Amino acid sequence: MAILRHLKKVAFLVLLLPVMGAMAAPMGGDLYVEKQVTTSGIMGRPTSTCPQKIWMTKDMLRCEDPDHYRVVIFRLDQNLILMLNTVQKTYQEVAFEDFQQMLQMGAAVPGETPETWEVIVRKTGKKQKICQCNCYQVLVEQPSLNMKVEMWLTEDFSYDCSLFQKYLETLGGTYYSKKAIDQWAALKGYPIKTVTYWTMGNMTMSSTCLVTKISQEPIPKKLFSPPSDYKKIPFEMPPTPPEKN
Repeated sequence: MAILRHLKKVAFLVLLLPVMGAMAAPMGGDLYVEKQVTTSGIMGRPTSTCPQKIWMTKDMLRCEDPDHYRVVIFRLDQNLILMLNTVQKTYQEVAFEDFQQMLQMGAAVPGETPETWEVIVRKTGKKQKICQCNCYQVLVEQPSLNMKVEMWLTEDFSYDCSLFQKYLETLGGTYYSKKAIDQWAALKGYPIKTVTYWTMGNMTMSSTCLVTKISQEPIPKKLFSPPSDYKKIPFEMPPTPPEKN
């Protein structure tokens, strides 16, 4: 049961990672980001690298994972999460409040509270130029999840980090204390590179996200809604993405 609870927490983070990867809302206009995501250590699967695309406005975010045929859309303006399967042409929809209730029912552990999801944030003082951006390094640890994150953030762009805080407060309140949310939200700048490690028993999984393109351009609102020919199906917590054939 402990493993199942841990997997549900990881599934929650899989859903939230696009937001953690976005980190900030654009101030000077809508934002489009392209990334390369490399994963390794998943049992039975080889190391793989796939593209990821993110579109952001002040209250909407779309993350597209073409290799896994998956699109996740966050609508702060409607308090909704949508998950699209681009092969089956289906979509799932869940309200933020209902999503939190699912987390509480599926992952509750006696004696565990948001305060037990301690977040340790440390600026190392290291600096590096990545993808032509001036970056500084931050190390983040979550001991209760056996998770460590190495982040390289840039302040070359001007962003409002309050949106990231809203997402964590809305979606992560089940697991994160206000102190932990404030620590995440206090990080300044956009993450150009992140390396995330999870340890589960003898298995260590890692995910590396590297930004390859950033541009500020108007984004059509239709990108944040399912296409008219998609069929709505009941919502289920996201599993590890299926491997592309």
